[in-house]
Amino acid sequence: MVDDTRQLDILSPKFLQDRHVDLIGCGSVGSMTAFVLSKMVAGEEDFSVRLIDGDIVGDVNIRPSLYTPVDIGICKVLALQRLLLYLSNLSTTVCSEFVGPDNYPSLKDIVVVSVDTMAVRKDIWENCIGLYNPHWLIDARMGAEICTIVTVDLSSDEQRERYDDELFTDDEARQLPCTARAIAYNTAYIAALIVRTIKRILVGEEVDYQVDSSLKNLVMLLT
Repeated sequence: MVDDTRQLDILSPKFLQDRHVDLIGCGSVGSMTAFVLSKMVAGEEDFSVRLIDGDIVGDVNIRPSLYTPVDIGICKVLALQRLLLYLSNLSTTVCSEFVGPDNYPSLKDIVVVSVDTMAVRKDIWENCIGLYNPHWLIDARMGAEICTIVTVDLSSDEQRERYDDELFTDDEARQLPCTARAIAYNTAYIAALIVRTIKRILVGEEVDYQVDSSLKNLVMLLT
């Protein structure tokens, strides 16, 4: 039994009924997002979450993510599914394959994308979002101590066109050294921003199209 008294006036259970989140990418950002989300929605049987990723947990995943050393070598979605059930009693469904030509899963409602490359984002946008047309897309990007969240209301042609126009290539992305790509407090921070966005979608509050933030300089820009 989960007592939601302390968040009742922030997020009433009525807003969780028949809602769904597809989480594509369950690495550092994805696993932390799933954890924070699970704490917010645990106990609500009508709220469903699916984890989508074909990767396995490696030793480099331990520090910036939710995973533990015993998870190394296990498929990320299976390890994360177990952790969420243990930590929050949240039941999830999983897809243990990468999104791509051989696997374009049926998406619905709210889709969170936290993948490693812009090429994968573009593929998901063109061949998965366009095919199934869910309601919302939250595109989360992180590097070192900075993060960007782009949230697209997929019922808005203007926002769809803007997102499509602004998708850049991996060659145009900022290249970070392998020793300066992720740290736990930044992944926890972006996870909180993502779940805050999900909450605002659920209750019908205004959602900023883009949030750029730097924990290094403590700066946030909303557009």
